[in-house]
Amino acid sequence: MTSNEQRWRDGGGTLLPSDRSTTSPDAAWIIGAIESTVRISMAWTRGFSVRSRSRQLPVTRWHSDSLRTLPQTIRPPSSTRDPLHEQILSIFMNGNFRRGPLSALIPHLDVFRREIAASIQEQRAIRIVLPTLPFKSQNPLAFPRESSTIDLGEWLHFAQVRDLCASIEAVYPPGLHVTLLTDGLVYAELFGTGNDEACIYRERVTEIKETMGLSENIDVIDMQWLVDCEPEFLRVQRHIRRTIARLERTNPDICERMSALRRSMLLHIRVPEYDFDSFVHIVNNAASGLPRTIERSARNTAAGYASFLLAMRWLHITDRAFPNTIRATVHPKPAPQLPLHLVNRHSNCFPYNGVALVSRESLAERKNVRRATRIVRFTDALLMPNLTEVRNENDAFVCLLA
Repeated sequence: MTSNEQRWRDGGGTLLPSDRSTTSPDAAWIIGAIESTVRISMAWTRGFSVRSRSRQLPVTRWHSDSLRTLPQTIRPPSSTRDPLHEQILSIFMNGNFRRGPLSALIPHLDVFRREIAASIQEQRAIRIVLPTLPFKSQNPLAFPRESSTIDLGEWLHFAQVRDLCASIEAVYPPGLHVTLLTDGLVYAELFGTGNDEACIYRERVTEIKETMGLSENIDVIDMQWLVDCEPEFLRVQRHIRRTIARLERTNPDICERMSALRRSMLLHIRVPEYDFDSFVHIVNNAASGLPRTIERSARNTAAGYASFLLAMRWLHITDRAFPNTIRATVHPKPAPQLPLHLVNRHSNCFPYNGVALVSRESLAERKNVRRATRIVRFTDALLMPNLTEVRNENDAFVCLLA
């Protein structure tokens, strides 16, 4: 554990001062922020359908040692003849690390170049900060596990970050330092997960980092610790939430975007009163209306989620906690943030929202488990023939095999 991670854990973390702590965003800023945060393309959720049905899966066993021998792959720069900062940038832009189209990042590449060049000039590690790894989804359409569960997906995530660090270090010895900003505590109540479960999940992913020998390359820091350093955060978030509610009544575009966000929450909210098949029926008939409890939960979660993100953005919480750091994201967006694959380029879901699916055919071709695995939604995995649940020698869930 680095001294920086220990400092935040001990309550010694601080934010740089900001004039915005004494102000609130106006409606125009909130409209622009929602337009860039909640994409209209999310409206696909108004018409999505689930074709799978629950079924009992056979179980097989893998020894947990298989998770500790995930092979490393170093990705070279596109050209070793380029200046060093361009070599490093090309590694970040490598499609095995970069999520989303390169074209969307072109207007923002100079932001990355400046930070890389400053790091080289000072001969320090390049720093990136990535919000991720909250807790396992408790939605019925996610694989049924406790929210504190870790499995192959989290191990593959750390193997991916290890590859990125090693690839940078191969051309630039000071290397790369990654701060994983776990956001479980800030979302626990919103998504119906207990704070204790979120903390257990955070500590378990921290143990993976240490087991893989990445303590000097990666910090695991809780986003809640940052929010606690800003006494005006709740005031700003409440103001934003009230403004969004008013805009939904008066601005058709904002109404559409928030409606899309609410519908997307059907894939994330916790609904313990419904089993898989019952909830599938509700989702597939959502156009005809939702049960009142689910509608209320989706509406509350979407409003809380949007207002939290916008409060973080208005108050520059992450930038004030980690200055001179490249912002990374799991959601490609038109902003100077580096979009990263959490596991590999073949995964269309995140470890905490989906399930690791290992291909029998790829293993038969002697591909290693990293190349044979992708993260998918559980509903998609159920469509696979010969689906098998994999558990370790302690009966803990590892992955699915198909």
